[in-house]
Amino acid sequence: MRRCLLVLMLLPAVSACTVQTASFYAPIRIEVAGQAPRLVVIRNLNPPHDCRVVPEDSIYPAIYGVVFGSASEAAAERWARQNCRR
Repeated sequence: MRRCLLVLMLLPAVSACTVQTASFYAPIRIEVAGQAPRLVVIRNLNPPHDCRVVPEDSIYPAIYGVVFGSASEAAAERWARQNCRR
């Protein structure tokens, strides 16, 4: 009896809920506007202290340390050319 009464009390609340669905038939086009890659110059902490220009988010061995950057490709290459042994 209690269950029937409970169902009768909840019926108006449950029947008032509606779920709307939508269907998309056209293709969705997404264009990602990329940024120019940011680079850093890393230098070997051990002799011969050579340098490398790598992307900012790259993983490199612990024997390297960042000595310049984050910068554009031209700026990183210029700094490495002037300050590092390659």
